[in-house]
Formats: sequence, C-alpha cells, structure tokens
Amino acid sequence: MRRLLSDDAATYANVHNRLLRHRGPAYLQSCYMCGGPARNWACMRITTLALDPIRGITGFSNDLLEDYVPMCASHASVSDVWVWSQYQREIGNA
Repeated sequence: MRRLLSDDAATYANVHNRLLRHRGPAYLQSCYMCGGPARNWACMRITTLALDPIRGITGFSNDLLEDYVPMCASHASVSDVWVWSQYQREIGNA
C-alpha cells in the first residue's frame, strides 16, 4: 500500500531514530551488498512519499524497519536510484 506522508510517522529522522534504537547504528554493521563497512540504513521498498505542497515529492521512506538494510555509501546511493526506479515502474511512470 502506498501513501502520502500526512504525519511524521515515517519521516527520515523518525525512521532512522527507530532504526538506531532497535538495530543500532549502521556503521557497526556490514554492507548488505559488498560486506564492507556500512555507513547508512538504506530503504529497500517505498511505502511513503514525502510531499511538499510547493516542491512536490521530496523523498520516500518506509516505516517498516525490516525494509531497511545497512549499506556502504556507494551502494546506498545506487540503491536509492534503483528503489525509486522500481517504484516508478510499479505505478506506471517509467
């Protein structure tokens, strides 16, 4: 189910604070893709779009912690592009 962010339940800061509390910092984990040192928690599935009334969609997230994996900076940036393109295909915009 996709939804537009109407409250702060799935904001970047809230989700990452919950990840820190429940799973610890990403830098203490290994990258999901290469096994090297992780730097960030990466969202692997979009369920929430952050919508600004003027700028439009400003980001995406997911409030399900199991949909985040630790990744190094290189793989996290590639993952963001891949996750967004998968979402665009699902909604028929690609």
